Amino acid sequence: MSFIWCVLVTLFLQRFEFFNTDDLPCKLLLVITASNAIIKTFFFMRIFKYLSYLVTMIFQVFVDLTPFLLFYLILIVFFSLYFGILGLGNFNVGTVYRESVIEEWKKMNPDKTWIPGTKFPYPSTYQDNSAANLMPEYQFMPKFFAYWFSTFNVSLGNFDFGPPDMLNT
Repeated sequence: MSFIWCVLVTLFLQRFEFFNTDDLPCKLLLVITASNAIIKTFFFMRIFKYLSYLVTMIFQVFVDLTPFLLFYLILIVFFSLYFGILGLGNFNVGTVYRESVIEEWKKMNPDKTWIPGTKFPYPSTYQDNSAANLMPEYQFMPKFFAYWFSTFNVSLGNFDFGPPDMLNT
């Protein structure tokens, strides 16, 4: 039933242009619709005898993985909090990273002088220079969530995590 309602609401919202297709509500509805379609497809695949045990096994694997995924989520949240406490990738924390961003700002603005102790206006000062930004894909997100996503990416091995190189130890 949720599949049908999601499809109808999506069609209504896009037909009468309450939202653009690139807006978040439409994207969320489409993700829910696609997820429901996959679950329905698996449900109907159980009709065939040679697919029935595979579908049952897939659902059982998801049920068995929930305790591990909960533990994994807790670890990601804790490590992201540690990165936040250390101030990694935060321009307003006094580390080598802040000094390097100030140097980049001085190069970008040669006619201006930097007043010591000034905080960076978020994010207009540094958004043009990706070399000064260690997490450029998360520059418009709140730092709390940016640390979550960067910790998740590091745990999956998606990219090299640069901010620890900027600690002044």
